Amino acid sequence: MMSITNIIPGEHPWRTMLDASAVLTTGTIFREDASTDESRQFQGGYIREIGGNIMRDVIQEALAKGLLDGFGEDDYHLGTMLRGIAFLRKGALAPGTNDLAGIPKWRHQEIRLVKELVPPDILLNAFAEEYHHSFHRPYGGKHVPQGFMWGVLLGEQMIDVYDYYENVKGFYARVVGTRYDDRPENLKTLHVGDEVYLLREKENPNDPDAIRVVSIEGKDLGYLRRTLAEMLAPRIDKGLHISAHVSFIMDCSLGIDCPDHWLYLRLRLQP
Repeated sequence: MMSITNIIPGEHPWRTMLDASAVLTTGTIFREDASTDESRQFQGGYIREIGGNIMRDVIQEALAKGLLDGFGEDDYHLGTMLRGIAFLRKGALAPGTNDLAGIPKWRHQEIRLVKELVPPDILLNAFAEEYHHSFHRPYGGKHVPQGFMWGVLLGEQMIDVYDYYENVKGFYARVVGTRYDDRPENLKTLHVGDEVYLLREKENPNDPDAIRVVSIEGKDLGYLRRTLAEMLAPRIDKGLHISAHVSFIMDCSLGIDCPDHWLYLRLRLQP
């Protein structure tokens, strides 16, 4: 099989990928003169398919810190891993965790890469979302059981997950139900950093703990997930104030199931 370095000459295949004009314009992993057949021999194919536009800062920082030096040209999972790191740093915890769950083997270089580039509070936030049933999937990854993954990344900090939402002052959360009614169109009016409002719906016939998310113009965007709402609703009813801002809006060109993973918020709790 032709190697990455044969397709993109350079001292380090990932440095060359970052510097190539194709990355800055179209987001492709390989040189524009590389054939599609050559490109698709490799996992990921095109970097646009693994989130090239959101990965650029992550790759630059990884290169500057020497975090890619332990990876070889056969480590095809590195692209997906960098995408997962980029998602996590932006608060898109579900797709970020999903990408890391697909890592076939956790070695020192994989552990160091994640721990150096993802703040520990975000890692704990992602594990809390997993543990408290945000992602709607069985506990455990496609290759390595996720309990092992979180163990090597968090260590003893894992024990903070049990009462995470009772103690934390701020965290990232996904908005659910974004595929229904006028919400897909309403989401198109949002930008990262926009403030949104959380509205308690005590009279909601389907869930008395429901917390609806609306834009500052009052447009319906969806709900906080049920298992999170049931932890927050009683505290809101007792006077807890929660501010919310858009942290990430999924670009559907990244190959993610956008209706389920479209909108992410940064929540701050103010008693």
